[in-house]
Amino acid sequence: MVRLIAFLVGLFFSGMLLLGLGDTVVSAIKEPALPTVEAGFHEETLPVTFAHDGPLGKFDRGQLQRGLKVYSEVCAACHSMKLVAFRDFAALGYSEDQVKALAKGLISAGIQPGQAVAIMSRTRFEWSLVDFAIWYAGAVSVPIYETSAPAQMEWILSNSDSVAIFIENAEHLKRYEEIKNNTPLVRTVWRFDQKDIENLSALGKDVSDEQLEARRRSAKLADLATLIYTSGTTGKPKGCELTHEGFVELSRNAQVELPEVLWEGTSTLLFLPMAHVFARFIAVIAIHSGVKVGHQPDAKNVAPAMASFHPNFLLAVPRVFEKVYNSAEQKAEAGGKGKIFRAAADTAVAWSIADEAGKVPLALALKHKVFDALVYKKLRAAMGGEVKYAVSGGAPLGTRLGHFYRAI
Repeated sequence: MVRLIAFLVGLFFSGMLLLGLGDTVVSAIKEPALPTVEAGFHEETLPVTFAHDGPLGKFDRGQLQRGLKVYSEVCAACHSMKLVAFRDFAALGYSEDQVKALAKGLISAGIQPGQAVAIMSRTRFEWSLVDFAIWYAGAVSVPIYETSAPAQMEWILSNSDSVAIFIENAEHLKRYEEIKNNTPLVRTVWRFDQKDIENLSALGKDVSDEQLEARRRSAKLADLATLIYTSGTTGKPKGCELTHEGFVELSRNAQVELPEVLWEGTSTLLFLPMAHVFARFIAVIAIHSGVKVGHQPDAKNVAPAMASFHPNFLLAVPRVFEKVYNSAEQKAEAGGKGKIFRAAADTAVAWSIADEAGKVPLALALKHKVFDALVYKKLRAAMGGEVKYAVSGGAPLGTRLGHFYRAI
């Protein structure tokens, strides 16, 4: 993970608006479209505070008990937190009670410790809710990209021995119906766009807290937490086994490495696919650090979501930064604004290099201030005005792009 200090990750989304490039930016990053509704935004948060005698020591009452095995291992020093998630037309906070209720429902539905449960959906509130509930019930989550073809679904469901699957909508159900006869272990399908989560939670009303706690504690650090299928270089996708310990240690190390970014009360907007390990890491580190998380399912709505949610930091993979920059440059050229764009970009890169070396020439500093007043400041405002950091992960980010974003 590349640490990019004091730069605005997505500020190019708003920059594209300034240069008339917004549509190009969106088309550069969105995956094949599924039927969606136009999203609107309002925010509601619910505090989460609990107590737990965990393996890292006793938490005082009122401190945060994360519910999952990984939570109790990670959060020895964590306090209360807030999580918020953007949904279509609404934003709902979720507490541990919701995770526990859904986990009880999974137990009542027959999900056993160590069994695999698949999730196929865009990035949204329910994805995280279900993922945490699966872990709480002692089971293993298996993400499937929402764009996966029926054949890909069949392979992952079969190879992972998944016994159930959560899907988002009718389109996903249609794909599953094509291959269900070839995945006999899958006995249950739940949908996000129906009342299945509500009904499943109600199903678990007779499961005691003691039964649930036993399930939660059944998974150890060395046990499997999730199977993530990669594209690989040859043959069919390979299932990568990730343990609870991997998430725990990565969360601890990340907060030690990025203390100015990851601390209680900050916020981030998650728009990467939850089937990607980087997005999953963000969800877990948010629990560890007390970070408020917004889930944005539609790439076309990233810019308005940022303006509404006011994130403090953002995380993305290099291809997002690269496609945003390249698309913006092309659109600027087409609109006769290529010279302005290049001047702003060159100034940003030159300023960052000089600043990193410890001395910025006066002329360059003044030029950077001019672009900050005319361009960069507007970009920050369009991004919600609070973004100060970004992290690029999953692959190396080009040096020039790193300097460009850092300077802005």
